[in-house]
Formats: sequence, structure tokens, C-alpha cells
Amino acid sequence: MSTYSKEEIKKGVLLPFSGLLGFPKYYYTVDSYLLHLENVVKLSSEKENYDLEINYKKDCYQSYLIKQDKEILICDNTISPFLFHVKRPELISAIWYLLNKNVQISQEMTRAEITEKLKTHSQSFEI
Repeated sequence: MSTYSKEEIKKGVLLPFSGLLGFPKYYYTVDSYLLHLENVVKLSSEKENYDLEINYKKDCYQSYLIKQDKEILICDNTISPFLFHVKRPELISAIWYLLNKNVQISQEMTRAEITEKLKTHSQSFEI
């Protein structure tokens, strides 16, 4: 998940997986972004198998939906959006390996630290 400022959202942040297959593009509103953050925090604290990483690369518009060892949806919302659906175990393993290498951040964070960081980020939107 990427984190955005109020100004970035007002300029336009495309929702993951929108604009594909001929469907319209949808953008976050401040309210919808805050609801998304709230839901991510809730899932992270309630579901032990819900893994979350914070993506600090603002130029990365890819979204991944992964069901471990079963299938992966990869979406890119750039000028020419695309969607890949992968179900082959050897490809899933290779993609999983690459994602884990690319998502690593300089400072390892625990689930509790990530959740707290998202809560703090959410509170920063309040006036």
C-alpha cells in the first residue's frame, strides 16, 4: 500500500484495478482514502494472514492481489493499463520472490508498527 498526502489525493490518485477492461477510472477522494486506511488497519489487526507492506515508491502504480501459492493478479494503472492473472505455480513462486525483493524497505517494520504508522498517517488528515 502506498501512502498519500491530502494534496496528492486532491490532484488525483487512481484506485488500484480501476480503468481496466473498458471500465471507467476512479480516483480516491479524501474520505474514500481514509476509509481504505481504516479498513486496512482493521484487516491487519484481525486477520493473521493479511500481509501488508508500505510502498514508498510514489512512481510505482502497480497493484498486486495475491493468494499465496494459488494465483496472482497484477495490475498497472499507467497510460496503457494492463492486468495479468497468473495461476502456474512456478510463475507464482518466481513473482513472489521478485515482489519480496522489491518490497523490502530499509527499515524492517512489524505488523504492529505498520498498523500504528497507518493510524498516525490517517490522523494527520484531521484538521
